[in-house]
Amino acid sequence: MALRRDWIGGEPKGETMIKSVYLESLLDANREEQTLARAFDWDVLDIVLGEKSVIDIPKVHTKTLDEAYVFLKSLGYNLDNPTHGQMVEKIRKDAVAFIERRLVRDPDGIDPPLKIPTQVRMEKDVRQLLVWASGPLGDEMQNWACSVLRVMYTITHVQNDLALNFFPQIQKQILDRVLKYVYTDSSGAVHLGRDAKGIRLYMMDIKSQKSSESMILKLLHKVENEGSDIFDRVGFRFVTYSKVECLLALQYLQAHHVFAYPNVKVARSRNTLVNHTVFRAMINQPFKDWMDGHITTEDLVDIAEDVANSPACKPRRDPQQMSYNVYSSTEYSSIQITARQLIHVKGPAVFTADNGDFEPSVKDYCFYFPMEIQLLDKESYIESRRGRASHEEYKRKQLLSSRQRVFPWLSTTKLRAEFRG
Repeated sequence: MALRRDWIGGEPKGETMIKSVYLESLLDANREEQTLARAFDWDVLDIVLGEKSVIDIPKVHTKTLDEAYVFLKSLGYNLDNPTHGQMVEKIRKDAVAFIERRLVRDPDGIDPPLKIPTQVRMEKDVRQLLVWASGPLGDEMQNWACSVLRVMYTITHVQNDLALNFFPQIQKQILDRVLKYVYTDSSGAVHLGRDAKGIRLYMMDIKSQKSSESMILKLLHKVENEGSDIFDRVGFRFVTYSKVECLLALQYLQAHHVFAYPNVKVARSRNTLVNHTVFRAMINQPFKDWMDGHITTEDLVDIAEDVANSPACKPRRDPQQMSYNVYSSTEYSSIQITARQLIHVKGPAVFTADNGDFEPSVKDYCFYFPMEIQLLDKESYIESRRGRASHEEYKRKQLLSSRQRVFPWLSTTKLRAEFRG
């Protein structure tokens, strides 16, 4: 709908669209610079509108110490508060140490080690780092100040995850829920379930808590770069003897409420082991024949295994389904789900003004915490331990990616060739 300018004041000029008075004054004020950079902060708009992560922008825009102070305050760190200042300094020191310990050396040993300029390395005023990071692109101080700030930002998400304060309780509640269905018989064989529907396992792994450095590396190659997006701090790997048994194990876990299916994070479910939709269609008639007594149980099991291993049941690789971990090998076949468990913990001790003492909290805090469940058959597990699917190769590519994001000013020719290969 067209609006008349005289509705908002000024001389009537017929029906016309209202012009932005703010944009007019902004452009007039910066006419000498003849640039839209002062009118629109494109890097920030790219972040806010989902085009890129904050650690992928080439520079920041805090040209003075005062602007840097306000910027840090907007992030939750008020440098007028001594405690906040100590927190920021610890994050800075941790970031420098992480870079020197994990990133300055080429993981392939081809390029010479990098060295943080002494002035950047020793600068304790993070406001100054922000000012340097706002300098001319390509300047050595600007490059390195940005690199330190990228790691600092990532560390804030690792260290300020509230759930980690309760991690021992979280881990115990999740482990108790899973491990009560896992037992080892007198022969040493591991089983999922003690009843007749239990499944013998080739092996089972429990993923322990990640170290801080592992979480920093993981976040550095994630677009979101948020601690809440690390979903495998508690994880389980069930390795069965066959693909059909993987499906049965998944069914067992769900049927016994080891995880609640409404709490599965569907966007993170991945199945590169067996196409269950095709399997269901192909096994339907043999199952009916077994129900009618036309074939034996042994025959049905053989048919099911043949179907599960047939080319028709090989899942198609969906790039979008696997986009959350771009460094997973295409040779890695498994079923992987992320389920959230509702955790119950007691709050911290409460100070009582009446007697000046601390009393145990009676408040029960509840929050969801993810656990990762992975299922694969013996053959796929063995394949995952060698070649391109190996854990070492995964870590190598993760480190290369982290270096590229922290040091975007380095040559990317070698990295791109590696990722294509």
